[in-house]
Amino acid sequence: MNEEIRQRTKWFMEDRFGMFIHWGLYSIPACGEWMMSQKEMTIEEYSKYFDQFDPVDYDPKKWVRLAKKAGMKYVVLTAKHHDGFCLFDSKLTDYKSTNTKAGRDLVREFVDACREEGLKVGLYFSIIDWHHPDFPKYGDRQHPMRNNPAYKDEKIDFDRYLAYMHGQIKELVTGYGKLDLLWFDFSYDDMTGEKWKATELIKMVRKYQPDKSYPQEVVVMETTRNAGSCCGHHGATSAPAHRTAAPAPQGYTPVDQLHNEIDRLFGDFFGGFFSPWRAFSGMTPRSADNAPDMLIPHMDLSVTDTAYKATVELPGVAQDQVNIEVCDNMLIVEGEKKNETEDKDEKKGYYRMERSYGSFRRVLSLPEDVETDKITATHKDGVLSIEIPRKEPEKPATRKIEVVKGE
Repeated sequence: MNEEIRQRTKWFMEDRFGMFIHWGLYSIPACGEWMMSQKEMTIEEYSKYFDQFDPVDYDPKKWVRLAKKAGMKYVVLTAKHHDGFCLFDSKLTDYKSTNTKAGRDLVREFVDACREEGLKVGLYFSIIDWHHPDFPKYGDRQHPMRNNPAYKDEKIDFDRYLAYMHGQIKELVTGYGKLDLLWFDFSYDDMTGEKWKATELIKMVRKYQPDKSYPQEVVVMETTRNAGSCCGHHGATSAPAHRTAAPAPQGYTPVDQLHNEIDRLFGDFFGGFFSPWRAFSGMTPRSADNAPDMLIPHMDLSVTDTAYKATVELPGVAQDQVNIEVCDNMLIVEGEKKNETEDKDEKKGYYRMERSYGSFRRVLSLPEDVETDKITATHKDGVLSIEIPRKEPEKPATRKIEVVKGE
């Protein structure tokens, strides 16, 4: 990780504890934000949730106060998820909260609530959109219409979609004041890098964030996924649709159960890998101009009676590009993927050198029952396997009590 990125993400790495709110139309059926894809629903079938959307209990001030009371330092809201529905008053679409029974800009209320309580503001934005007519459908890995032959020969204008997507992001970075964190989700397969006009996008974000009165530059994150659908198991969303974990922003510990012993232990462990997000798979080669601040490798976690085990997917990363260390009861996995490709043909008279790189980092808050000096790690075929032995539980002291004859 270079020094510029280290300084930009310093506050996030130190604050650590926050709330990530997945909330939208999919909260009505309470089946998670991927139900439209999983059930291969048409826009018409999904539209009933738009018609029903009337969040009378939406109270971001209460949610943010609760987050602050729990010790959180930032809150992130899904401004737009994969279904394309916007919680903000976008001028580029009618598919937004202001056109529902709510009739309100819900992102505006959220950012105002965060600032009122002095918490940092984060917005999630899906760069894919299952509602937009110019997003690829048939044959896509997860679009709801991926298997519908009616879309097999459909003609789309992806540049028109990109103009729409970039336009909505510009609305967010220019219309809602200083943002502390912006998370794009997600790149996959060949939908990476300049497919999204990423250089242009990052430059635009940096142009408008922050305004001159703020010294802290917005932190930009991106989730990348290179293998299979992997969203069905994280932080399932249902009313009241806010979950958190310590210390990661997206996990499994409900706020009103923070002191529950099981949630405390497993929230710390299973929510503990973040860098700065607990996210999913993949690592996409990119240039410096179009890179987010950090790439988030996928990690699977498991527990046995004798050890905690973590498997980290680092496709294309060599063993010598990975660094693992333990510091203050924190396990840190980080590195920087660097590839150089030389292409030279003297007869044809050209020479080309390509470089691709991407920083990655995951941090685990180690539970108290681990043997930090016995942690082992192996690297094979782009997969890093870490085993963290658990201490044997102390056996309770026993003392034999002599039974004497009573008088």
